[in-house]
Amino acid sequence: FDDLTIQYKQEAERYARENRRLQCKNDALRMAVEAKTGKSTEDDLEIPDNYDDMPEWVEEHFTGRLVLHPRAIQGIKKAKYNDILLVYQCLILLAREYRNMRLGYDDAKQEWEDELARRKLRYDPSITGSRAGEQGETYFVCHPPGSNRRRALERHLCKGSTKDDQYCLRIYFFWDDD
Repeated sequence: FDDLTIQYKQEAERYARENRRLQCKNDALRMAVEAKTGKSTEDDLEIPDNYDDMPEWVEEHFTGRLVLHPRAIQGIKKAKYNDILLVYQCLILLAREYRNMRLGYDDAKQEWEDELARRKLRYDPSITGSRAGEQGETYFVCHPPGSNRRRALERHLCKGSTKDDQYCLRIYFFWDDD
């Protein structure tokens, strides 16, 4: 069993390396297309008009750039925010401008801030560390899913300040270096 365990771990590591190489190649191809056309590959994305399609849509268009945690997928099933288009646009912002900013691309920070301002969104810390602990697991998730590695939902995108879920948007997230 020990030999099998070692073999499976080596195989899993090989697949993880291959996955990273393919993600880098995909990023390079996307950037080449954007440089050649002068447009983002997301500019002409068809955005669904409902929450039900969101998990599959994210997986189809943002693999390697944005992951919806299983808890987020459960939350989507109960979503009530009335501007569904804005929610999808926020996901695009996270996958594109936010990611580019975190990766240190030229002008990405300004593009991120411009897009937030254009949509009248706030980018705030989700909660202080001491307050997060008072809320149990509300501001924490296990990542990767299925592991015991606990991660804080460090930031959120916000719009509105009412307690009515139809008019108040909160998208909680964290940056994962992987």
